[in-house]
Amino acid sequence: MSKIKFSQLCTFGAHLYRHEGEVAEIVFENTERGIRKTIVDDNGMICDFPGLAHPELVALYSRGYLGQQIRYRSSISKLGDYYALIWQIQPDGRYWEDEDGFGCTSDDEINLYARLDDEGKFIEPFYLYSIGSNTYYGTEQERNAALALSSKKDPIASLLEHVPELLCVMREKVMVPESGRAIYNIPGTVYQARLTLKTECEKWFVQVSMAKQGSDTSLLGWLEFLPLEEQRIYLTSERAMTDAEKELKQLFYAIQRRD
Repeated sequence: MSKIKFSQLCTFGAHLYRHEGEVAEIVFENTERGIRKTIVDDNGMICDFPGLAHPELVALYSRGYLGQQIRYRSSISKLGDYYALIWQIQPDGRYWEDEDGFGCTSDDEINLYARLDDEGKFIEPFYLYSIGSNTYYGTEQERNAALALSSKKDPIASLLEHVPELLCVMREKVMVPESGRAIYNIPGTVYQARLTLKTECEKWFVQVSMAKQGSDTSLLGWLEFLPLEEQRIYLTSERAMTDAEKELKQLFYAIQRRD
């Protein structure tokens, strides 16, 4: 029997659809040496984070969230003589598809990895593990694949790819209903896109904004002002997607002109 155990081998971290009672924490245990330590805490944070071999990958593909938090399916796997945390920073595009088949993107699943020693300590920073069905662990192509991946997206294309995710958050909020915000840091820039669900005079609306990080530069736009039930229907429609893309593009180019 292996001397190394884990409390669970899979976690979805602090994902959008987390249910009450769901456990994100992964605890490492070496029964032979009496070592027990948390690898991922219950907020999805990677403990004793070892850093990134390719930090630009996380900036581009982690949906605007920098740092060390798991937000999609990640797991513990055996790589050679070591266990490793396989950290998913971008899910397959079908992740965003709703029950009506809308929202799906062409994204490939992207995973990083970092191996652990027999004390539960990371022995390396996170490297590129796989893109879609292609695995780069242990290959000479890992660095070249990471560099190619980092340079393939232009800012506005990346922004528009993430509109389904931003609207998904708005749909969740309006079903409660409660005010809330979805934020996306635009790759290669210091600009941040925001969708914020608000209510005014018994009508609900999504405020669209573009802000320059670290400054007061910010521009605003709006989607439809509608009663609650109509807003719920609107946010699931293709028109909401088109409207959001149009507003975000206009704001992005306007704020660039101002700068």
